Amino acid sequence: MFAVLQILGLTTGVANGIAVACSGSFNFLMNRNITFKASSNFWRSVAMFVALYIWNFLFGTWFIGWLPPCSAAQK
Repeated sequence: MFAVLQILGLTTGVANGIAVACSGSFNFLMNRNITFKASSNFWRSVAMFVALYIWNFLFGTWFIGWLPPCSAAQK
């Protein structure tokens, strides 16, 4: 998806955002409906998935920004 969107002329950030949203949605639906065959409330599962995804995105972004200065200081 990312490569196709870039070929179509979208910027890297926009293409990445769309590709991540598509892959996250696909993975959520496949894991919920096929891998684990969940029978719980669908919208509650979506809300929990989105909350966890946002947390992981924010923490990962913070960690990537924090790590290089810390490792450079140890040299």
